[in-house]
Formats: sequence, C-alpha cells, structure tokens
Amino acid sequence: MRKCYLVALCLLVFAGALRAQDVPETATDVRPLLVGMQAPAPAGLVDDQGTAFDFGAALVDKPTVLVFYRGHW
Repeated sequence: MRKCYLVALCLLVFAGALRAQDVPETATDVRPLLVGMQAPAPAGLVDDQGTAFDFGAALVDKPTVLVFYRGHW
C-alpha cells in the first residue's frame, strides 16, 4: 500500500513538471515584434462567428494593432 502512495506521489510531482512552460527569465529574453516589423501569418484562425479568418487580407493597406493576451496563468 505504501508503494502505491509513493508511485502516486511521484506521478503527481512529475505530471506538473511536464506541463510547465518555458517562461523567459528576464524581459530582455522576450523578442516582440517591433514597429514596422511584419507579423507572421498564422493559419487556422477563426472569427467570433466561427468562419475562417484570413489574417494576411486583414492587414492589407491599413495599419493594424494586434494584442495578445496570455490565456492561462
């Protein structure tokens, strides 16, 4: 029985480590897009109605501000 508890504890500890994300140590490690840089064209975007959204077409001939929010802390 004690062995089962030990195995369960190890699984819980290591499961948390596997889900950990690499977070930059300092602000200088982050490489944001700067003013004038071209944004990458992500694939598979959908709008709030569930229809396909063409990111490249939305950026043509107009200035764009793109804000990313971290979805999970």
